[in-house]
Amino acid sequence: MKKLPKQISDISKLERINLANNVLGAIPGTIVKLENLKVLNVQKNNIKTLPATIHKAPALLTLLAADNKLKALPKTIQKCPVIEFIDVSRNQIKSLKKNIYEIPGKLVASGNKLIELPDASVKVPTLKYLDVSENEISYIPETINQVSTLTYLDLSKNDLSELPGELGALKYLYYLNISHNKLPALPDQICSLQFCLVELQASNNNLKVLPAGFNTMKSLRTLNVANNELETLPTSFFELKQLKDLNVSQNSLNTIDGLQNLTNLETLDVSMNSIPSLPEDIGKLKALKELNIIGNASNDLSQIPNDIVKMASLESLNLSDNLLESLPDNICKMPALRELDVSDNKIRALPSKIDSLRSRAKVNTDSQSSYKTREPSDTLAPGQTQTDNASASGIADED
Repeated sequence: MKKLPKQISDISKLERINLANNVLGAIPGTIVKLENLKVLNVQKNNIKTLPATIHKAPALLTLLAADNKLKALPKTIQKCPVIEFIDVSRNQIKSLKKNIYEIPGKLVASGNKLIELPDASVKVPTLKYLDVSENEISYIPETINQVSTLTYLDLSKNDLSELPGELGALKYLYYLNISHNKLPALPDQICSLQFCLVELQASNNNLKVLPAGFNTMKSLRTLNVANNELETLPTSFFELKQLKDLNVSQNSLNTIDGLQNLTNLETLDVSMNSIPSLPEDIGKLKALKELNIIGNASNDLSQIPNDIVKMASLESLNLSDNLLESLPDNICKMPALRELDVSDNKIRALPSKIDSLRSRAKVNTDSQSSYKTREPSDTLAPGQTQTDNASASGIADED
């Protein structure tokens, strides 16, 4: 379809229009006469402008206009009386006006040509959800703190090298994504989001340190700082007892001692760091369901503490691409384990009960040096006695 007939406005009871995947060049202004229209889907067309009178559509809740040729939003878009969701992603929009902060709901403008966010000096902000990922944004205005209604902000895959400290004043912000930028540090004020921020995505930046005040972020449940330049984690970090999902992979950490104190963790990824050993009391992570320790071969990670078998909730354990020479004997008795990957190590003898584990779990032992199945006492940790081995590795004897 190349053109929408003007007569469509005569269908007064129409609530939804789906015109996606056509070759429409425009939307007739008469469409605003549809008093009951709630959803307008014009995705994947050739539309260059939206009707200037779009704000006169009295019932419009959802406007889907992604994958078109839009270069701007209508000047009165914020006046749509009941609008909840606007998607103009993957268009040709180079700039936004500050009226976007007065849109009462969600705005997705990812994949455009934005180089900055507009000044946010508005009297009555109502925007709750803003996604401007995959643009060329290098500047966030300090007035962003005035958009006090924001709960969700996605700035990922842009050109940011600095964040304004004023972000810390967004007291309702529960989700912040700043991944895939050029940030060397996070502003200390980000810790002021202590009572609201639930998820922080900050992977693929140039972060060298984390703010010392991270321990104050009592609401934080998910943190992803993978693929940065972190060498250490601040001591205060290990006070984040409420944290459930943590990804610190692809950094330069040479120790993860302290992480075992985050006892509510459910997923932990410490892959591709410089870790030569794991905490001896790593078994304290009893809520952990997924643990990835991949690719530390360059730093002689040759041994896994027997304490790991105390992780009664662990379902997935990936130890691939290290220098492991053995596994704890009772790893096969971990009750929840459903996936074990120890491929690309130097294990010469697998635990004697490995076949029983294979019967209920996916086990990958590929690319080992030639190995055999060993009896429980065959391989001991350095300095360990037969008695030590029996007690340390036996989860069956625990209360």
